[in-house]
Amino acid sequence: EYEADNLGIKAMARAGYEPHAQGELLTSLAAFSKFQSGGQEASANWFSTHPNNEARIAKARQKADSAGKKMPTPGQIGTDRHLQMIDGMVYGDSARAGIMRGRRYEHAALALRFDVPRGFKLNNGQTRVTAKHDNDVQIIFDLDARIANEAPEAYLRGTWATGQRLSGFQDLKIDGRQAALGTLKTQNGIAVLLAIDGGEKQIMRFGVLAPRGRESDAEAAMASLRRAIDFLTPRQAGAIRPYRLRVVTVKEGESVASLGRRMRGPAADKEGLFRVLNGLGQNDTLAAGSRVKLVSD
Repeated sequence: EYEADNLGIKAMARAGYEPHAQGELLTSLAAFSKFQSGGQEASANWFSTHPNNEARIAKARQKADSAGKKMPTPGQIGTDRHLQMIDGMVYGDSARAGIMRGRRYEHAALALRFDVPRGFKLNNGQTRVTAKHDNDVQIIFDLDARIANEAPEAYLRGTWATGQRLSGFQDLKIDGRQAALGTLKTQNGIAVLLAIDGGEKQIMRFGVLAPRGRESDAEAAMASLRRAIDFLTPRQAGAIRPYRLRVVTVKEGESVASLGRRMRGPAADKEGLFRVLNGLGQNDTLAAGSRVKLVSD
């Protein structure tokens, strides 16, 4: 990672850009990571597999000092061009990956939305959506290929839970679509499985996993989840939009607090997110005419 930083700084200097921007980028990433973890140094973030961020930032600044001395003219910053390029950029989940709104997940291409029960925290991964409760009950949603028009019942028994003994099996409908539900014992507890017709070639899969002693919690979570699954009309699906970054010019009388109130997105501390996105410390203020980033619908 140190070598990558050094190569990046050299490349920026050769291209005529300000080499100290590398250290500023790392500082911004560290601030955002800390914000996401509620003010603590997060253990489960990108820094966990990288060198200590403070040490990395210090080394990047030291290298930039050396590179800057060799530059014939001051390095370019390019702030205006950068802000112009990112204005309107998607912030957070993209439409392709599905959109999270608190406890709600929406996917336009699948024409699907569902809410996880209270107490569960959603996470939108590359191949699946997960949600976890403090009591260690987990929800998993993903897609799987199926034989053309294979019934959810046949898929659940013959493919998903093949060779397993299912209990509580139900052949049912979810918001008008054919579905099948069953429960099986796992090594550590139980799994409540729900397979739903997702079209000719795919199955939508919902699983609720729970450790021993939490069987009733898993069943309650699946019951709540089933009631919250909703298949959308084309108009409803077309209305799903990701959050976007918008670049605005600060007007006379506007402040960090007032602009923070205009922020959208899942973060509870909107003003804190505004400060992090714009590189503002707790005591920094805004000047009229400056340009800042907001998260917008």
